[in-house]
Amino acid sequence: MVEYLPSGVVYAATEDLPAAARQVIEGLTASTGPGSEIEWRGPGPAAADVDIEVAWDDQAQAVAYSVRGRPERTVALDDLNQALAQDWDHYRQDVDAAGQLLERLDAITNPAGLGVEETQIGFDPYRRTVTAQVMVLPERTEHGLLPTPGMRGELTVEETGQRAFLGLQGAQSTGRLTDEHARQLLSYAVQEARREPGQAAWEALHPHTAGLRDHGLEVEDPALHWDRMVGVSVQVHPPAVEAGPLGSWDEQSVTFSLDGDELAIRAGGPITQELRSGVLDAGDERTMWLSPDLAAAPGVGEMSSTEVAATILGMSQEEFDAAASSVREGLVAARDAAAPRRSATSIFNDLRTHLIRVGSLLPDAARDTASTSFDLDRGVAWVRAQAMDASHRPITIGVPVDPDSPLLEVVDRQVVEPGTVGPWVDPTPLSDAERYEAATPVSEEQAGWDIDSAVLRDADEHTARTWATWRAAGAQGWSTQEAAALERWAQAQATLAGDDAHVTIHETVPGSALETDTATAAAGRLIDLQGGGLDCRVATTSPGEVTVATPAGVATMTTTEMMDQVRASWPDTTTQTLEHISGRDQALDLGPQVRERAETAMLTVYTTPSCMGCEMTRRQLDKAGVAYEAVDLSGRPDLVEQFRAEGLRQAPIIETPDGQRTAGFDPARIKAIVAAATPQQATGSPGQSSDSGGARPSHTPHQRSRGHVKGMHL
Repeated sequence: MVEYLPSGVVYAATEDLPAAARQVIEGLTASTGPGSEIEWRGPGPAAADVDIEVAWDDQAQAVAYSVRGRPERTVALDDLNQALAQDWDHYRQDVDAAGQLLERLDAITNPAGLGVEETQIGFDPYRRTVTAQVMVLPERTEHGLLPTPGMRGELTVEETGQRAFLGLQGAQSTGRLTDEHARQLLSYAVQEARREPGQAAWEALHPHTAGLRDHGLEVEDPALHWDRMVGVSVQVHPPAVEAGPLGSWDEQSVTFSLDGDELAIRAGGPITQELRSGVLDAGDERTMWLSPDLAAAPGVGEMSSTEVAATILGMSQEEFDAAASSVREGLVAARDAAAPRRSATSIFNDLRTHLIRVGSLLPDAARDTASTSFDLDRGVAWVRAQAMDASHRPITIGVPVDPDSPLLEVVDRQVVEPGTVGPWVDPTPLSDAERYEAATPVSEEQAGWDIDSAVLRDADEHTARTWATWRAAGAQGWSTQEAAALERWAQAQATLAGDDAHVTIHETVPGSALETDTATAAAGRLIDLQGGGLDCRVATTSPGEVTVATPAGVATMTTTEMMDQVRASWPDTTTQTLEHISGRDQALDLGPQVRERAETAMLTVYTTPSCMGCEMTRRQLDKAGVAYEAVDLSGRPDLVEQFRAEGLRQAPIIETPDGQRTAGFDPARIKAIVAAATPQQATGSPGQSSDSGGARPSHTPHQRSRGHVKGMHL
C-alpha cells in the first residue's frame, strides 16, 4: 500500500506494519529535489516515485525498510527511529546533490535543443553523478536525399571536481571537461546530428547558380547520392518546360554533375542523343518533346555537349561557359558541405592538443585562469587571459585546428565610443563568429609580444605590475641601487633622444620570486622602451645581464650590449639641437648640391629573415630618411655564395653607392652612413620628450644570445 503524506514523503508499507513504525515514518520531512524525470540507480524501492519501502517481519519482530539509493536494512522496532533518521539524512543529501547536478546537466543540454524524448536521465547516489543517455535519431529528408546523421552518446556530470564527461558513439573520448566545454561540444554534436545534407548542399550551391537564374532559367534542388563518397547533381531548364508535354522535361533540361572535380554536362535526354547521332527520323512524333531551338538548329550532329546545352537553355556560348564554370565551383562546395564531417570530439581533442601553442606565450601564473572557448564550427580555440579584463586593448588568441596554420589575433571588445577612458572594465567581448571575422594571422612571437603589451601598456597599474612580476619570475634580480641606476639611465636616454621616445618602468610586486633573503633585497625592473625607432622591454635578470623582449622574440645580452643598441636607436638629438641653436656646427651644412646628391644616392641593404640586426639597421636608415633598396638574401643564393667568397658572412650587408660593402650590424658604421647621406641633418633636429603612448613601432633592437655578435650568419 502506497501512502502520500502531507509532508511530501511517499512510502509503501505492508498492512501489518505497527503503528509505532508508521509514526516514525510520518515524522520524516521530504527534501525538495528532482522528481520522476530522473531515474535513481542502485538499491531502493522498486517503484520510481516511492521514497521508502517498509515491511514488518512478524517472526523476527523487526522492521525491514529500504530508502531510495540506500541498501535495505532490518532493525528492531525500538531502533527504527535512530537508524531510519540516519539513512533518511543521507537520502536528503542525495536528493539535494541530484538537484544541483541536474541543474548543471540542464545548463549543458538545454542550449543544444534536446527534447525530453531524446534524453534518459539517471542519478547514481554512490558516485554522485547524473548521466544523460542522448539519442538523436536520423531523419530521412525529402526527394530521396541522404538522411540526417543522427547521434548516440552519454553525458555524465560529476560532483567531484565539478567536471563532465561526454562520449559519442563511434567517436574518440575527450576525457574530463568543464561544463562550458561540454556545452559547446554537445551543442555542436547535436547540430551536426540534425544537419540536413540536402539543405547544406543547396546553401553551398545556390550562390553559384546566379548566372543561370538571372537568365530566367529554373534551377532544381540539388540531388544527392552515395557511392563511396557523396555525389551531387543539379538540373536546369527553361520555365516553359513545366507547362509542356510530359516527355519534354528531360529533353529540354541540362544536368550538371561532377566527374571527380571536373564538370560533366548532360544536355537533354535520350531523344536529344538520337537527334545528335542522326538516327532520329524527321517525322518521328517524339520531336515535339525536343527543345524547339535545338530542333531548328543546323548541324546539331556537329555540336559539342556544351553547345547543345547552351542552345537548349537559350544562352549564348559565352554566357553558358561562364555560368557552367560557376556551377562547377558550386557543385564542389555542395559535395563538401553534404559529406560526413569529423566528429565533434575529434575536432575538440585536436584543438585542445594545439592549445600548447598559446600556453607557452602566457606566464605560468596566468595559464590556469585563462578562459578557453572552442569554436568547433570554424575549428578554432580562443584563449583569453584573465588580465585582459583590465585592459583597454584586450587581446584574444585563436589556435586553428590545422597545426600548420598561423595563430589568429583579435582585439576582443565590442565597439567603444571614441575618447572613452576607463573605468578599467572591459566591454562585452566578441562572439566566436565575430572574433573569427575580425582576426588577423600572427606569428607566435608577435602574439606573445601583443599579449604582454595589452597588459603592460593598456591595463591598470596593479594588473601591469603583477604581470611584470610573473614575467620576471625565477630571475635572480639586481641590487636596488643597480636597478635604479639602469632605470635613471633609460629615462635620461629617452629625454636626450626626444621625439616620441619614452620609458615606462614596471617594478615587481613585493614578495615575488625576485626578492631574496639577503640584507639588500633584490630589485626587479621591467623597463618598457617605446618610440624613436625602439619597441622592446628589458628585464633585469642575473647581475650584469638583461633579457630583451621584442616582437621578434627574446634574447639575453650583457647590460653594455643593450645600452650600446639603445644609444644607436636613441641618439643624443636634444644636445645636438642645442649646439645647432648656438651656431657651433653650422659648418656641417655642405650646401644644396651635396644635400641633393645625398638624397638621390641609393644604398643597398642585404637582409635575411628573422635577422634582428637587419631590422635595426633598416629602422635607423628609415628614421634618418636615407633612401635604400632592401634585398632579401633568402631568395638569392647566388649573392650569398658571392658574399661568402668575399669574406662577408654576416647579415646585414650594406653596400654604398661607390660599391663598398660591410657585413654585420655596426652602429658606428650606420651613423657614418647616415651622416654622409644626410649631411644637413648632422646638426640634429628639434624634438621633445613625450610620456604618452602611441602606435607601436615595428622596429626592435638587435639581440644576441651571448657574446658580441654583429648580425646573423649567412
